[in-house]
Parts: sequence; structure tokens; C-alpha cells
Amino acid sequence: MFGSPLVPLMNSSASDKILLIIRLLGGNDSFNTVVPTIQHNIYTSERPSIGLPLNSLYDLGSGWALPNYMINPTLSQTNLSNLNNMWNNGQMAILHGVGYPNSSQSHFDGQKNWSSASGENVELNTGWMGRHLDQVFPDYLNNIPNIPPAIHIGTNNDLMFETGSSNIAYLIQSIEKLNQIISTGELFDTTNLSNCLYGTELGFVRSIANSTQAFTSTIKNAYESSENSIAYPNTVGWEQRYMGEKLSIIARLIKGDLGTRIFMVDMSGFDTHDQQAVVHQHLMEDLAESISSFYSDLESSGLANKVLTMTTSEFGRNIRENGSGGTDHGNGGAMLMFGSGLQQGGFL
Repeated sequence: MFGSPLVPLMNSSASDKILLIIRLLGGNDSFNTVVPTIQHNIYTSERPSIGLPLNSLYDLGSGWALPNYMINPTLSQTNLSNLNNMWNNGQMAILHGVGYPNSSQSHFDGQKNWSSASGENVELNTGWMGRHLDQVFPDYLNNIPNIPPAIHIGTNNDLMFETGSSNIAYLIQSIEKLNQIISTGELFDTTNLSNCLYGTELGFVRSIANSTQAFTSTIKNAYESSENSIAYPNTVGWEQRYMGEKLSIIARLIKGDLGTRIFMVDMSGFDTHDQQAVVHQHLMEDLAESISSFYSDLESSGLANKVLTMTTSEFGRNIRENGSGGTDHGNGGAMLMFGSGLQQGGFL
């Protein structure tokens, strides 16, 4: 988007619409996410042990299908998925083979390319979303807004939100940290400390850290002014994914009118070089259930058409399975998009 006429166009139009980016970290296997039924014999010959049989697929038409477990989850406790209805109602879209030229198939390069949108042979140290938000909040460091311009639930700050002078996203590094903010309005606990010099000094440092967090009370107030209308999938306990809980909190922040328009959530575990079958199935079930719950929740408040969700991943994976029951790095992959505000669902 750097130097693009889209930037001033986006900035000149006030909008109450929201973008949620879900990053499938590790390189999602698109061939077992959107399965090619029209070339199913080639697919299964290249994937004799991890290929999904025709009788285990939900037909999307046009020679493609979703795994049945994304429609009827089998490894979860809740069995909540509405992706079939979302697809049939034009509330889901699939973009095939999205990527970038001359991929090095490096995770680091892949994340940098997706975050900067730099294009071939161009090196940028800012992110595409950072460049947009830098124009929306041009004096961000000297005039901190009342709301976070963007919220990123992930381990580290990401290049996507780099403006050139700062990282403009409010980073929440774990679901525990997010719950801490929601329950107390502070990032760090300053009360339950040891009654000794160590506790006193730790409390002081934590108080200073809390004072630098400009948005904690705003996030807490938005969360407490709303509630979830449905139960989300409980995936805690399976490698601590928390996807349902993350989206349930984002839904409450949206319903509580926080005002933030950009959210990004990281979902790890997609570097499936070995024993892919069960791992990838559970990840896809978790994603399908969480997305379905998220939009059902927003629909109850009339907000589902305001929120567009899209998935990204560093790259796709090779069509040929390896000798360890997994797949190695590939090139382009499928992007999934969700929301009743889509102008057109289906394949794009």
C-alpha cells in the first residue's frame, strides 16, 4: 500500500468497519484446508498417508472441498461449527494461491513479506498496516489517542504495525496478560506481593510499568460493558491454543464499543513437518469452531456485517508429503475470509 492511491482513499472515509487478521504461524497446509477434489487422484497419490478421502470432505463446488471435521469437529468438547452455512450464505470466501514471487521458503522472510507488503526486490522497514495507521494517527507519539489504534495478541511486536517511528499496535503477549488487564485494569499485579524489600521494589517497578500503559482502563471498560451471547470452544489444555477465548474477548471489546478498528491474533502450530494429520485436524477444528462462535456472537448484536476476518500464513506447503508423515515448506497458499459484510463469497 506504500504510495498507493488506496491509502488516502481509506484515510478520507470514516468507517465503523473492523478488520481481524488471524495469522496461522508456521506455514498452513492449504491442500488439507481446501482440498482439490477435481484432481483428487493426484492429491492422494502425492499424499498416501495424510491425504483426505472423498467421503471425508464437504463439497464446496468448483472442484474443491473442506474437511468434514471443519464442519463437524470431532476432537473438541463443543462441536460448534457453522462454516457450511457461512459458505452457503456468501459469508465465507477463499482466495487460492496467494503469495509472493521468488519465495525463499524461510519463516522469517515470509513473515516480513506479509507484514511489509514490500513486493519483489524492495526492502521496507515499515508495515502495510503501520503505513495506513501512521496517516490516521500522524502525531501518535505526542498525542496518544484514547483508544488503541490496533490490538495485536501475540508474542512479539510485528513489522506489520511499524510506522517508521513506533510500533502503533497495543501488544498483548498472552491470554493471561489480557485477563490481567480485564480483571484489574492494570498490566501487572501490584497487590499480591511478598512483604519484604524484594516485594516493595517489584511493586514499584510494576507501578511504573502500569503507568505507561495508556489503554488498559479503556480496554477494561469496553470489556465490562458487554458480554458474550454464546459459549465459545474450550481449547485450553491442548498445547494452550486459547483461540476461542481470544476471539471471545475481541468480540466483547467490539460489542463494548472500544473503537479499535484493527485486531490481529497469532495462532501457532502450523509448521507441520511431521505427524501432521492429527495436529492439523485439531488446528482446523479450533479455527472453524472459534470463527463460527465469533460471528454467531457478533450476529446477536447486529455487528457481524461490520467485521471482516482474514487468515494469513508465511507460505503454503508442498503437495508431496515427506517421510515423516508431514509436509515441507511450499509457496502460495489459500487465504480464508469471513463476514456477512463480504460483497461476494465463494472463490475469488
